[in-house]
Parts: sequence; C-alpha cells; structure tokens
Amino acid sequence: MSLFSLLRFITTHPLNRERKIRAVSRFAKWQINTRLNPYPVIYSYTDKTKLVIQRSMTGATGNLYCGLHEFTDMSFLLHFLRKDDLFVDIGANIGSYTVLAGGHVGAKVVSIEPVPKTFEYLKTNIAINHINDNVMVYNFALGNEKGQIAFTSTLDTMNHVATEPEENTIQVPVETLDAILEKEKEPLLLKIDVEGFETNVLKGASQTLQKNNLKALLSSPVRSL
Repeated sequence: MSLFSLLRFITTHPLNRERKIRAVSRFAKWQINTRLNPYPVIYSYTDKTKLVIQRSMTGATGNLYCGLHEFTDMSFLLHFLRKDDLFVDIGANIGSYTVLAGGHVGAKVVSIEPVPKTFEYLKTNIAINHINDNVMVYNFALGNEKGQIAFTSTLDTMNHVATEPEENTIQVPVETLDAILEKEKEPLLLKIDVEGFETNVLKGASQTLQKNNLKALLSSPVRSL
C-alpha cells in the first residue's frame, strides 16, 4: 500500500473522521519511534485490553492507527458476542480478534495460527491480557484433511500458504476444523482469514457449519498497513 493510500485509509476510517490530525500524528509518531526503538511496545487496544506490537507487524499496526482496524467486522464481533459464547479465530495472526473476543467480551475462544513466529506473538498478546483461561490456542493450519502444507516464513504477519514455488517456506501441520471442535461446545461465530485458502478450510468444517448454534462467519479482508 502506498503512503498516500495508507494515509487516506487512516483519515477516512470511521473512528478517525472527526480527528484526522490526531490520527496522522499518531501514525507519524509510530513511524519515528519504531526507527529509534526496535523493541515491542504495549499499547491500549480497547478500554479493557492491550496489544503488543512492533515494527514490521504489517496489518497489526492498523489497530494502533485506527483503534479497530477492520471496523465493520470488529464492531460486529464486539456487539454480537456475549460472555462465554464460543468464537473461533482461524488465522488469528497476532490476536487482534482473539483479544477482542476473549479479553473485552469475555467469550471463549479457539485461536488458530499456523506460523510459529506469529504464533509466539499471539501467545504474548493472550498472556498480556490475562486471558489464558478463556483461549485455547493451536499452532497449525486448517484444511480439508489432515496432513502438511507449505507456508511462507519471512513475511512476518503477512505469511500465507505457498500456492506456487516460493523461497523461504516451512512445512506446517494441517488439521480440520471439525476434528478440532469435536469436543468443544458449538461455536456462535467463526472468523476466517487465511488469504485464499478459505475453500479448503470450509471443506474441513462441513459438520461445524451445520451446527444450529453457529450464527455468523466473518471473512477478513487483507490490508497492508
């Protein structure tokens, strides 16, 4: 995303429209600070939660710039879920949705992130919000059958399934959502952010998708911030 496009996204975001100068200032401050300080930073996410982020966490910084990066989906989650509902975060990344559901709402969460380095960021954000008891985390990919799959490994929070020969890939285990949720309560809400691998995930979730308690499915857009 170009600088112009990024600034336009930030200044037109629903939570920034009435305070554009403050939003741009926050963006500029972050850009300067991350060049001087290479270490992770803890910042307030909602009034009940925090996130740990650092430079190069593409996408995650959108929450810092805008409050709720993916405003429509995140707002829906916050208003839809209730305490102890089950939310499944497929492609959890650093845990933006997991923290909202488990930390702000108090819902139960099954959080799945396949890339080991990103998985460590996810666990850090779960720990910093003291929601370990609310969240079950899994370090593998989801697909239509059990096995293994190649993932990119050097794109930080933008790693994805290697659908064609790519350099710097790793093999990660694959499970099906039906198998993972077999012994869990029925989920109320699913979020799938797997950058083009959604069909395979859904094929492995045929039983889950037929559950009466499942009311909605969010598929998150990919934004480079």
